[in-house]
Amino acid sequence: MLLMLVGPGNLACSDKGGPGNAEWRVFAIEYGRSPRIGRSMLILGDKTKKKVPFAWEAWLVLGKNRKILVDTGFKDDELARHWDVRDYRTVPSGLAELGIKPGQITDVVLSHAHWDHIGNVLPYTHARVWMQKREFEWASKLVSKERPSRWGVRLVDIRALGVVRSRGLLHLVGKGAAVAHGIIFHDGGGHTKCVQWLEIRTGGPVGTVVLASDNAYVYENIKRLIPTGSTSKPDLDRLALKEMLKVASRPDLVIPGHDPGTFKHFPRVAKGIVEIR
Repeated sequence: MLLMLVGPGNLACSDKGGPGNAEWRVFAIEYGRSPRIGRSMLILGDKTKKKVPFAWEAWLVLGKNRKILVDTGFKDDELARHWDVRDYRTVPSGLAELGIKPGQITDVVLSHAHWDHIGNVLPYTHARVWMQKREFEWASKLVSKERPSRWGVRLVDIRALGVVRSRGLLHLVGKGAAVAHGIIFHDGGGHTKCVQWLEIRTGGPVGTVVLASDNAYVYENIKRLIPTGSTSKPDLDRLALKEMLKVASRPDLVIPGHDPGTFKHFPRVAKGIVEIR
């Protein structure tokens, strides 16, 4: 069953706010789940050797005239098998649950250059693609024909961004850039060269939502102000986490990149999709 979010009398937003008087509404899309990921990857300094569930996520921000996808997931069955991703689907399949086609996405925001965040960007043929310029340049220099995959960056994904650039749709931006009114880039920690987090001022009663992406894998990173196990600059991570908590209207509105708890904490609107409110 499709839950249509984009027609009259449904969940779409308006310029002066839609339902609840909001300019923007924010949704989390789960496109698969790995049942056993080591906590040492998620939590810096963890020595327990425990394995925990790990959600693979993208996010959708809806306004009256903009449908903004934050990160694009990936399309690679081999990678899904390697990471033991259960109930794997592509992000376009998740959007279909909401009655949204890739061609209807007006903007794609990429938080950083890792394969599970910039893979499968090409279906969004009409979308402006926004990315931190320093991150794009770093990732582009990192991989080559001789070294097609390095530090979570894949040549195939960088080449796809080259296609987007040839369409005139790649927007490389600087620190503090605004994607739209109330949607703002912020520099993050040491997950990649210039990983970003996104501030979303909804304009409604929800207030400000923060999409932390991989500046925090799970809520524990945020609550304990403890970086992920994959960071190279933990002090920067702590500063970024503190800033996110200042910006968000409530602590639970800082949304980590891979915590299955997101899909229990917020109201479900479709299969594997919740609204952040």
